[in-house]
Amino acid sequence: GAAAPAAGATAGGPISDLNGKWDVKIVIAGMGEMPATATMKQDGEKLTGTISGPAGEMTFEGAVVGKAVKFAFEADTPQGKLPVTMTGDIGATSVSGKASIAGMGEADWTATRSVQ
Repeated sequence: GAAAPAAGATAGGPISDLNGKWDVKIVIAGMGEMPATATMKQDGEKLTGTISGPAGEMTFEGAVVGKAVKFAFEADTPQGKLPVTMTGDIGATSVSGKASIAGMGEADWTATRSVQ
């Protein structure tokens, strides 16, 4: 068989783990698209990292079980801290799912590897 490419070697290549930088798009109904960037570290099923967006930089922790991803953070907003829980699935080239935002319902999100 052909040798497998190094993990994360190519943007757009198959996702083997979540380590590295990600471009995240969160689409909130009525508010449009909020771009963010995430730096993730996966250690087995443990996921930690930071997500940076319009509300600044937040640290998060979560878990990866098989292809299922879940992590949570608190966004600083003018109204105070807003808990956000992100759940999703790892696809071939992106991670996508739902973000549950306290008091605001659900948003769709997608993450793809940053090309840098």
